[in-house]
Amino acid sequence: LLFSRGVAPASTPWVQAALAGSMPRVAAEGSEACYGATLASEAQTLEATVAQRPLQYRPGDVLAPQVRLVDGFNQTVCVTGEVLPYIITVQVCRGRVCPAASVRAVSDRVVTKSFAGFQALDGIAHVAQADISAPWPRAAAPESAIAGAGAGLEFEAELTLSLEVQEPVGGLRLPAADVPMARASCGAGRSLDGASGRCRTCERGQYVLDPDADPCRDCPVGAACNGP
Repeated sequence: LLFSRGVAPASTPWVQAALAGSMPRVAAEGSEACYGATLASEAQTLEATVAQRPLQYRPGDVLAPQVRLVDGFNQTVCVTGEVLPYIITVQVCRGRVCPAASVRAVSDRVVTKSFAGFQALDGIAHVAQADISAPWPRAAAPESAIAGAGAGLEFEAELTLSLEVQEPVGGLRLPAADVPMARASCGAGRSLDGASGRCRTCERGQYVLDPDADPCRDCPVGAACNGP
């Protein structure tokens, strides 16, 4: 039970009823009360919320998951101005596993690694505010392609968005929240640039047939390419 300051718990009617055994049994579900840093128990879990899984990601767009810290009672832990902000490590990796954020060695599985502060009055941190984006890398070429057998490089089939949190003073680290990623189409009038791995908008007077395989090309002589 949580009591407000200045209210004598035993004096409230519902508490007296509970003590007397006359209060009906009550079940609480979906509680999302947000305690401040001085009231909540220690955070135990980092949860990531996305629109769907796998996360449909258009290469180069801002990553926009929402994350919250959860204590052992499944309550949201607020990180307010009373303490230093927690640090969220945001990694995008090839395949289904990211190395731990604490590993300093360079890994070819890590596509991008950035950091965001976690200090939100409602206990929900919006990673989009850190303006982090990621390219979609090409897969390693098979030996036949390296030998000149003609097969072109393909883009990675799947990536993983990994979020880890660290408390800068006490050193608290929680298990990573991993979100699988699937590549979304760049859409009409855009092309997935092979060099940068990001969607780019075709210039006026250009066209693209397959936004996810073809580059932007100049409009043929005598044709009109005015669409997006």
